[in-house]
Amino acid sequence: MSKYSTITSKGTITLPAQFRSLLGLTTGEKVQVPMQGQKIVVERAFDWNDLDAFREKITSRLPADLAPVSDVSAMVADGAAERYARRRKKT
Repeated sequence: MSKYSTITSKGTITLPAQFRSLLGLTTGEKVQVPMQGQKIVVERAFDWNDLDAFREKITSRLPADLAPVSDVSAMVADGAAERYARRRKKT
């Protein structure tokens, strides 16, 4: 999907309403604009001061029957310990 936007004398551009809507961007929200080769990309800026709101936004979109993060972290740690133990047995 592609849309056109005009650069003003102050260097600002307007993000098309359709893109803002698709990305859930609202008035006053910060965006990040990194360069990738000869392109610029507009991304939602991550607010490191609002981790609780970010966590809530992400977890509210997850299926209700998904394992809690603490359980997943424990499973990952157990799996890593098992892999380490198997490697030690081979050597």
